[in-house]
Amino acid sequence: MPFVVGVYEEQLSRMDEEFARLLEEYHLEAALGWGEFLNTLPSIHKVIPVEKSIPFEVQVFPYEQASALLNKAKSFGVRKCICRVQRGLLGEPCKYPIEVCMVFAPTEGAFDDDPDTRAITKEEALQILRETEEPV
Repeated sequence: MPFVVGVYEEQLSRMDEEFARLLEEYHLEAALGWGEFLNTLPSIHKVIPVEKSIPFEVQVFPYEQASALLNKAKSFGVRKCICRVQRGLLGEPCKYPIEVCMVFAPTEGAFDDDPDTRAITKEEALQILRETEEPV
């Protein structure tokens, strides 16, 4: 079974070398077993033909739009990138900064008690945004 969105990301405090290795093995095995998974009954994933093309667009917000979203928030936090943490534990460290995954919320104090999130100010969030926008 693939992870539900958020399950992997919430393993930050549990991630150690053994867990990183087990997750890597799981993903490799899951990639090989997708055909079997998709053919399981009752169907978990199903394509319903609508006989026409459905437009799809991935949006990567430029700094200007991302900063506008941050300016509307009242709480800000930053987390370590779970992907980069896992790769580092597997002996493949990333050359990019590790503490870059930002979270924000419309309520004050939203991340004050979250052990995986470092609460930061809006100014710090905007600085991280600027730094990650710069070419390496």
